Amino acid sequence: MIALTTGEKIIELRKRNGYSQEELAEKLDVSRQSVSKWELNASTPDLERIVQMSELFHVSTDYLLKEGDQSQVDTQAGRWLGDEEVERFLAYKRKEQKTLPFAIGLCICSPITLIVLGGLWEGTPQEDRFGGLGMIVLLVLVAIGVGVLIYTSTQGAKFEWIEKEDVRLSERTARMLRQLKNDDELGHAKRTTLGICLCVLSVLPLFVSLFLDPDNGRNMAVSVGVLLFVVAIGAGILIYDGTMQEAVDMLLQEGEYTKKEKRFNRRYGYVPGVYWCLVTAIYLAWSFSTERWDETWLVFAVGGVLYAAVIGVLKAKKAE
Repeated sequence: MIALTTGEKIIELRKRNGYSQEELAEKLDVSRQSVSKWELNASTPDLERIVQMSELFHVSTDYLLKEGDQSQVDTQAGRWLGDEEVERFLAYKRKEQKTLPFAIGLCICSPITLIVLGGLWEGTPQEDRFGGLGMIVLLVLVAIGVGVLIYTSTQGAKFEWIEKEDVRLSERTARMLRQLKNDDELGHAKRTTLGICLCVLSVLPLFVSLFLDPDNGRNMAVSVGVLLFVVAIGAGILIYDGTMQEAVDMLLQEGEYTKKEKRFNRRYGYVPGVYWCLVTAIYLAWSFSTERWDETWLVFAVGGVLYAAVIGVLKAKKAE
């Protein structure tokens, strides 16, 4: 147990919240010299200032007035996240904002060549040759996409705790993050609308092909290729937009990253990895056994819907 004096507590709380002595003095409507004397234990703040600091730093007046263990306050308030660490986290998320749409877009587009070439050359002597070419393109694109995802994930491993643990920020940083979120509110709405509209409209080429000539397999193959390409663009926009929104919500503990949601993630954090490994195993087993690569990609579409259902069931179970 480390017993801290009132002055030492004021120093610690002031630094954690990103205030200089002058800024704290301005908040409390006192001189900088007064703050300096408090921190040196040369004088004691009056009761009014103690109450002001307890509200400003979100601690009890008893903690400021009595000797206590610093770690007890840290545990109750959550893990402290300094301004420099916040900036490093946001810098990582800005990089992720570019790499994730690229990697996931490659994975979505990976079967396009196989589907289109398979449809165009179906029933011809060149079918197997172009099918093999399509498979090569699919595997290369998936390998690149997965490689980028793995590399990005390892780079962000040191920040994983922010998603699961309660965090505590300085008041200045919290204000900055809320301002950042508010400033991007209109842009966020536009990007979300555009991304969703593209995903919805992506099926239009397929329906047009069915309407014009439902028995034309070549047109259908090209339509599916266009569908996947448009979905990749729409998903990329949504991922690009959501990455920074997600980062800010993690730090402010809002949206899907409230303290309640973080407790859920701590308990069921293993589920996504296990689930998607299982889906991938089913996809590969089905694909290699049937060699219907132009159809088996639907496993991921169905898997995405089922994943939302699984998470919903787990949340309902936890709420009971």
